[in-house]
Amino acid sequence: TRADNAPHGRDVHWASPLAWLIRLAETPGGAERLLVRFNAPLLLTLIVILSGWAARRAGAGAGVLVALGMVGHNRFYDSFAPANVDHHGLLTASVFGLLLGLVLMGAGWWKPNLGGTFTTLLPGDAAGARRAAVVSAVSGALGLWISAASVLPAIALAGAAGLLVAWWRGPAALRDGARFDATAWRLWGGVGGGLAAVCYLIEYAPHHLHLRLEVNHPLYGLAWWGGGSLIASLGSRAAGHGATRGGIRQALPLLLPLVALAAVPVVWLVGGERVFSLRDPFISELRHYVLEGKTLPEVARSLGFGAVAYQVASGLLFVPALALIGRARGEGAVLVGFAMSVAAAYFALGLWEVRWWQAGSATQLVLMLTVVALTRRRWPWVLAISAVLLLPATVARIVAVRSDVRAGVVDPRDLFQPLYRDLAAALRANQPEGGIVVLASPNASAGIGYFGEFRSLGTLYWENTAGLKAAAAIYTARTDDEAARLIRERGVTHVVVIPGASFHVEYFQLLHPGVPRTEVSRTFGHRLLAKQTEVPWLQPIPYRKPAGLELAPQGVRLFRVAFDQTEEERRFRTAVALVAAGDLAEAGAAFDALLARLAPEARAELQETAAAVFYDYGADAAAVDAFRRALALNPNATATTTLAWILATTSDPALRDGYAALSLVSPVARAEPEDPTVLSALAAALAETGRFTEAAAAAARALEAARAAGDRDAVPLLQQRLDTYRAGRAWRQ
Repeated sequence: TRADNAPHGRDVHWASPLAWLIRLAETPGGAERLLVRFNAPLLLTLIVILSGWAARRAGAGAGVLVALGMVGHNRFYDSFAPANVDHHGLLTASVFGLLLGLVLMGAGWWKPNLGGTFTTLLPGDAAGARRAAVVSAVSGALGLWISAASVLPAIALAGAAGLLVAWWRGPAALRDGARFDATAWRLWGGVGGGLAAVCYLIEYAPHHLHLRLEVNHPLYGLAWWGGGSLIASLGSRAAGHGATRGGIRQALPLLLPLVALAAVPVVWLVGGERVFSLRDPFISELRHYVLEGKTLPEVARSLGFGAVAYQVASGLLFVPALALIGRARGEGAVLVGFAMSVAAAYFALGLWEVRWWQAGSATQLVLMLTVVALTRRRWPWVLAISAVLLLPATVARIVAVRSDVRAGVVDPRDLFQPLYRDLAAALRANQPEGGIVVLASPNASAGIGYFGEFRSLGTLYWENTAGLKAAAAIYTARTDDEAARLIRERGVTHVVVIPGASFHVEYFQLLHPGVPRTEVSRTFGHRLLAKQTEVPWLQPIPYRKPAGLELAPQGVRLFRVAFDQTEEERRFRTAVALVAAGDLAEAGAAFDALLARLAPEARAELQETAAAVFYDYGADAAAVDAFRRALALNPNATATTTLAWILATTSDPALRDGYAALSLVSPVARAEPEDPTVLSALAAALAETGRFTEAAAAAARALEAARAAGDRDAVPLLQQRLDTYRAGRAWRQ
């Protein structure tokens, strides 16, 4: 794509299945309208498939629990929330399918003639175990296609848990009559690894084959095959199907799988950041500066304990699991031990980085299912788990959302996207033609660039390492000249500053680890955000947030890169931008400072222009004062008429003065009796003083003059004013 890392562009490695689904479902209303409803049928379809499979294998209670869990577990449902259309939902579902398949595979164990209390989930034959292995492998491979970084840990942890319980609880399972099926694990690794390689070819062949290990790659498929083979071989030994010790002959079957597993870390080590971007310290540390990369305690400190309470409470699920594993027979303990090992590992990962809670929700659902399926009284357990962990969160979420909708409450975080859209419109209005390259914070760059179809530098994609470093270098430049040089190199045309979301501190810490944070104050980004410097080559763009975005961040500033502007032009644009932002006192001081720099003959024109700017942005009092100062320097009909119009029509009762307006505009009307603008101001002044018949007559003359001049745009408004005066009402802005 050329949209990022301007002007060079960057590679894109995001998997295409989600884009295909969106394209297939797209309606004439556009993708944005579609996305509000996109997740509902997708989630419903997955619920039907996965809960139906669970019910078929483990009974209706298990199916009900899976269905309730997919809707009721907050972290699982968040992946499918309305308008939250990205890869996380499919990834969470793929991890769920991967682990559910392994549980229904018996973690490699099966037992003929089931009937014991703790043997419900174990397959009744090897064929059943192998079918579940295939389903698990397919689910995992599709997830690997969508995001290797998210699904690889689930595959690795599931394999490790399978091997762990084979050695830990395998002997007890054997005594209870269970059997270990090594073929199921080999099938799991072979089908999963092979399908992952096929997915890679679908995505990249024939022209884009690569060695990037941030995403799905045949090396991962090879490692998956190797892992499955190792689990099969070592698990067989734990089950007494193979030699437990011996020479080279017994070790040879393990050699090739070990080589397959070792290929990935070897390539990581040898290739470095060329094959795996997380080897770059900048990218590796970057993830800790976004919310999903923070630890759970950090999130609790910044957002409050309520933001993480549900995640912490989900740990209660381990209590019945631990109680059950302590009294379960061998094969039952195998399944509980498997599900609990994976869920516990993800719980720990979620404490380390909160990004893992969504995939972790899938592991918790599988653990719930396992606990319920292996108990004597299932339905009480289904009701208990639902009452404690699922239904309260579901009901609370529905009640809160419906209440917010009725009250028109908008989460401030949801206002960023419409803000980005409005900023994109403002930038395009500033430069109607030609390409735009915007420099902003990472999230703002992505949003503004999308809505405006602009290019940008620093967005939070691992493929954009070069662009992120370029943006960081600009923001952390020590001088304006250094920043200008870097901006020229990248062709940046506009800069957007959003207080509270600038990312310049994070950029500084990433580029200068170990340097005291106080040094940030010496950077270009800090000076720009704190308004500590007036950059001579940045031209402020007037911007005022529209109605509805009042809760969006305050103090947003837009700039055009203008290396050729004069100091007077920069000062004038700065004053106009201050008016647009509502900083009227600062704007007045800026205009006065500029007036002092001008020759006397130019001051009247600037004063009148300043008055018009104040009026255009609704600052009537400032406009009246500025127009009076302009008339003192250079009396003229245009300024006089505008001042009279403001005094007659302003919505500010303290400022409104119909008699003063009439005294101003009457001489002009006598001098220019056919000017529709002057006649309209006269009519407004007459109406404000209660002379509605005369006001209607003047308004009618203004309407006829506009028609005679062919001014079709003015006719409807002038007719509306005429009707107002005939009704005995004054006109208000």
